[in-house]
Amino acid sequence: MTYSPITKITGQDLMNTNIKNIETKLFKIPLKEVLSDAKHGDHDHFELITTTVTLEDGSQGTGYTYTGGKGGYSIKAMLEHDIQPALSAKMLPR
Repeated sequence: MTYSPITKITGQDLMNTNIKNIETKLFKIPLKEVLSDAKHGDHDHFELITTTVTLEDGSQGTGYTYTGGKGGYSIKAMLEHDIQPALSAKMLPR
């Protein structure tokens, strides 16, 4: 099943396939200059955390969040150790 960017995907479509893979990545993105504020201090980079879910039919979706430079490892760990197993446990064998 192939979807174009404007195709409406229904809940029934999603029920007809299983998750093949879940991949979470952490990127540290350097800033051109140090940013500073009174609450968070200095920032020389920010962190981007992405999760890509691939279904058996080849469909993919990616979500992301970011931090001001701290906490990215914790978010990645939560996604990998709490969210990913919860999703996998809900997938029923065919």
